[in-house]
Amino acid sequence: MKKALLLLNLFLLPLTIFAQIPNGGFENWTNGNPDQWFTTNIPLLAQNVSSVTKAHSGSYALKGEVVNSIGGLYPPMIWTGSDATGFSVNKRYAKFTSYYQFNSVSSDRFAVNLILYKGGAPIGAGGALIASSASNYTQLDIPLEYYSTDVPDTCAIEVMVIGPDDSNTTPHLGSYFILDDLSLSGIATAVEGKTETAVVVNDYKLDQNYPNPFNPSTKISYSIAKSSYVSLKVYDMLGNVVSTLVNEVKPAGSYMASFNGSNLPSGFYLYELRAGDYSMTHKMLLLK
Repeated sequence: MKKALLLLNLFLLPLTIFAQIPNGGFENWTNGNPDQWFTTNIPLLAQNVSSVTKAHSGSYALKGEVVNSIGGLYPPMIWTGSDATGFSVNKRYAKFTSYYQFNSVSSDRFAVNLILYKGGAPIGAGGALIASSASNYTQLDIPLEYYSTDVPDTCAIEVMVIGPDDSNTTPHLGSYFILDDLSLSGIATAVEGKTETAVVVNDYKLDQNYPNPFNPSTKISYSIAKSSYVSLKVYDMLGNVVSTLVNEVKPAGSYMASFNGSNLPSGFYLYELRAGDYSMTHKMLLLK
């Protein structure tokens, strides 16, 4: 009897490991896309996300590669949730783990970002930016930091290939990542009798919007290191301001703004953050 129970537990172990992230082992695909994930694949035009049999475990893994398309080079991105809105959680997970391979052309980088939400507000995050190629599967562990003592209800994961610097440079043809076996583990807790210390912001930063591409709304997170006059604006590709999201003095901290493009046509848009002497611009894609 004990032997039978042991065999049953061993059989169920892989399911337990990947249960927190839907299709975290990328075993299930429909019409060229991983189930319960949103990708940058465009039917009949461009496919930069696909399944491969070179898996860390199981039968399949996910490959994202920079490809040529009608508009030029087209980098891969994936987001959790079939509509890129993430998935439900009910624990304060302490760590994200995955296994990856990465081929970097001209110093391109591989980025993984996680945001944990409570009622639509971000309460925790974690991320990694990888610049070195890895021809064999490499374990990636990302600690998750929380800004409050709340328990999140949603986790959003974004994976992409980006250029060699932070000036929104397009990555190069031939750069790719292979990803498999995503999981969340551990529980982050505050010290009993004390509240958690808020994350200290000591730098300026503008994150890639999430989700991207989006329809019709997306979120833009940013951080400022000290009290500053903050301007966050969205421009069309001709340089016209289509929306002013922030235009005020803000104390040091991390913030999130929402942008709704329901009254705009599909296409690429730029958003720019200015705070003190800092300025940064990123590109986003509205697809209707």
